[in-house]
Amino acid sequence: MQSNSIRIDGRPLEVNVRRLVFSDWKNYAEAATQEQERILNADLSGCWYINPISCVHSPDPVDEFFEEVARRQGAWCRMLDRHFGKGWRTMRKQTKDRYQRGVEFEGVLILNGELALPEDIPEIRRLLGQLPRVTRRNRAFQLLKQRRLDELKNLTDEELRLRQNSDRSAEGYAYFILPHATVESPVVTPAFIEEANLRKREWHRTVDRLFPMPERRRFFDDVGDLCELIPRGLLLVAERPTSITR
Repeated sequence: MQSNSIRIDGRPLEVNVRRLVFSDWKNYAEAATQEQERILNADLSGCWYINPISCVHSPDPVDEFFEEVARRQGAWCRMLDRHFGKGWRTMRKQTKDRYQRGVEFEGVLILNGELALPEDIPEIRRLLGQLPRVTRRNRAFQLLKQRRLDELKNLTDEELRLRQNSDRSAEGYAYFILPHATVESPVVTPAFIEEANLRKREWHRTVDRLFPMPERRRFFDDVGDLCELIPRGLLLVAERPTSITR
């Protein structure tokens, strides 16, 4: 199987899926283990995902590769459910080596010769800039509820200064800062904007619930210019602050 998606540079995007076959449930991971060894021993480049019934390959760690991995992992887990019922989850816990556990159950990833597991995918995608990282500050909700606005301003100002002075900011990282959360990504992507707006709506719902009109207007007036981002949020890209709207 080959995807017909087109990359931004115009070249066809290749995400290939090959079926693996086993004949005996007593040794159902044998083909997957052999495929893993073949890829590692040959030092094959690109991105690979292997489970006992599928091998997925893409030259690059693109979104479509990880989407296909999720589909093939789901198909294999459903097959395990049909054969073992819930018992395979107990079997999984009893397998101590995490990569052997991966080959037998959720599958394994090989990214340019390095082993990884599906549980590592969110962090991998954050590092690639495909998924943003979110840092939460739940104390902001407590301060908001208690009307401790000066402390709320200080909390947010400290976060802004921290991000402005970080090495990542100088490298062009994008940050979206609200009192209760910071969204960060190596680049501004649709996923980053979507997450930023999600956190913005989350904050606004809390303000709306705690500050009925006209108290809400007084709240924003009291905040004033000292911390403009409290009501609106602030986008910081390569040390340059700006607002974000939708």
